Amino acid sequence: MARVGADSFAVARSGLISVADAAEFAEQVLADCAKPLEIAGRELSVAARIGIADSNSSLPSGQRLLSQADFALERARSSGGANYQFFAASMEETAKARQELIDDLQAGLRNGDLFIVCQPKVSIHPASDGQLSGAEVLLRWRHAVRGWVRPDEFIPVAESAGLITQLGDFVLYSACWQIRAWLNTYGWSPRLAVNLSARQFSAPGLKERIEQVLRETEVSPSQLEVEVTETAAMHDVEKTAATLQALRALGVKVSIDDFGTGYSSLNYLRLFQVDAIKIDKSFVDDIETDANAKALCSAMLRIGQALGFRVVAEGVETTAQLEFLRRGKCDEVQGYLIAKPMPCAEFEKEWVAGRRGVSGSALDDTLASRALRGDAATTGQV
Repeated sequence: MARVGADSFAVARSGLISVADAAEFAEQVLADCAKPLEIAGRELSVAARIGIADSNSSLPSGQRLLSQADFALERARSSGGANYQFFAASMEETAKARQELIDDLQAGLRNGDLFIVCQPKVSIHPASDGQLSGAEVLLRWRHAVRGWVRPDEFIPVAESAGLITQLGDFVLYSACWQIRAWLNTYGWSPRLAVNLSARQFSAPGLKERIEQVLRETEVSPSQLEVEVTETAAMHDVEKTAATLQALRALGVKVSIDDFGTGYSSLNYLRLFQVDAIKIDKSFVDDIETDANAKALCSAMLRIGQALGFRVVAEGVETTAQLEFLRRGKCDEVQGYLIAKPMPCAEFEKEWVAGRRGVSGSALDDTLASRALRGDAATTGQV
């Protein structure tokens, strides 16, 4: 047996083992995992998933067998519940393509094919309407042969292949070095927000890692914001509360991302020391057409305000959505209506060099100017 990931384990069995024997063994493991365990006075159980690969009397490499088993495991996860899946020959091409993507991703990190872009966040608070309040940092990959590779294609692969922490470190360092560059050039920089994967957030020494990056780049903690998904935050509430407290004690801003889409509990939310909650795009999308989405958005705005959190709405694409959020006293917005995610050089030119958004009507002026030019809010998106 071996531990091969944060929550992944491998069992290797030698000798002639029939498919029926392997299935019986997998069923026994699932049954054992499902038995309740008492840890620190709490009763816990595990719904395991298992992927199985078979050498079929040939002599494949250990890495290939692990890759096949991992691919079967992905199928088991997508099936839901506790179950097991065998790797099938029909999966071979898909598995090969996945491994090639992993290899290319590792090469892309070495060769500089991955880079960050920034999407501005602006205030819609009456006292600072239209002013730049910060930016979210997003990762992009332009492959020499494949062209643009979408994040929703390579991020899940990076997670399952154990590369997500490496990608996360790359984004964190890139964001802080960019802040340092703007401070050196202009004497100021907007606060940049980076997304932490669930694996990054749960890894030991997160505070020390961020502290090291800030120290090396000579960036103040207040210039950095970390975004943690609601699902990741609710995974282990006690650990989450301690981690968030440590990050805020360091001086880093913290926000709960994708608010409303996870397994939130208002009782737990009050325990979290955070600066902001971000209303997920899926709710903002439908506030013009769905009364339930509108009601939920209003409720989330009131929850954030009652708890003293800054409330940010993401995915704002229409003026009607913007006006609804203004009336609801949302603090900040981001989305294609404001600006698309853009390379750092373009963001610098448009938002940093001239300290974009210094008048109360700056946002409305920007939108009016865009309408006169005929610019589409979604033009040029990656």
